[in-house]
Amino acid sequence: MQVKAQRQRRTAGMRDPIPYGPERSSDRAPLNTSFRPSRYPSRGRFVNGAVMTETGDTVCEEAIFYRQGGAAITNQIRVLSVDEHPLMREGIATVINGQPDMRVVAHASNAREAIQCFGEHMPDVTLMDLRLPDMSGIDAMIAIREKFPEARIMMFTTFVRDTEIRRALAAGARSYVLKSMLPNDLTETIRQVHAGRKPIPPEVATRFAEHLSDDPLSEREVEVLELAMEGNRNRDIAERLFISEETVKAHIKHIMGKLGANDRTQAVTIAMQRGIIQI
Repeated sequence: MQVKAQRQRRTAGMRDPIPYGPERSSDRAPLNTSFRPSRYPSRGRFVNGAVMTETGDTVCEEAIFYRQGGAAITNQIRVLSVDEHPLMREGIATVINGQPDMRVVAHASNAREAIQCFGEHMPDVTLMDLRLPDMSGIDAMIAIREKFPEARIMMFTTFVRDTEIRRALAAGARSYVLKSMLPNDLTETIRQVHAGRKPIPPEVATRFAEHLSDDPLSEREVEVLELAMEGNRNRDIAERLFISEETVKAHIKHIMGKLGANDRTQAVTIAMQRGIIQI
């Protein structure tokens, strides 16, 4: 009888029901079919497996979450993923949602969206990319922590630069992890951050320690170095900063000494490698 019914449905152009084993399909809830309802349903749209809700000119991407036995899992670690690249966001979601004790609740592609999404979802842990199109991830973290001091935010980046590591940790980052790390290491770090710890991977700790005792550049020295990077001569730098040319030369000498550089070109290169200045 069942085979005959299937043939009749196919002849009529109908699809067979999705098999769920011996039970009827109505007896168990499917996975990955329920999503967090939009706070702004009139402006929500379903894109690539997520609900996109718009407020003004920002978009918060609310991730699909799992159901087990027809009931939503409520005791998981709720993660906000912030990264400019859709492929990276989807990869992070795949890794995190594959764990039984955590899930991605929302995605953001820039700092402005990250700030909005954090306020809407209040995640347990935020995975924040260091490089975002509108501002740095560190500045986005600072903005979030001004309103929510207890926010647990992990910096997630491809760059291992001591200056950025120092600034991120000083601003309140709970961890600083690399995109090259293994998936299991990432999820374990998220668990540790959620538990209140501040784990730092060995390669990050090593790079941070290399220049821990170095004398940092002053704000004025960084300004001089940035202008030198742009190709300005000492006279041009002096005019831009309203200082004498001799003062510029003194700054350049101090910069070279602090960075261990032989000339201004090498000083610029070292500063870029360490994240002191950026293009």
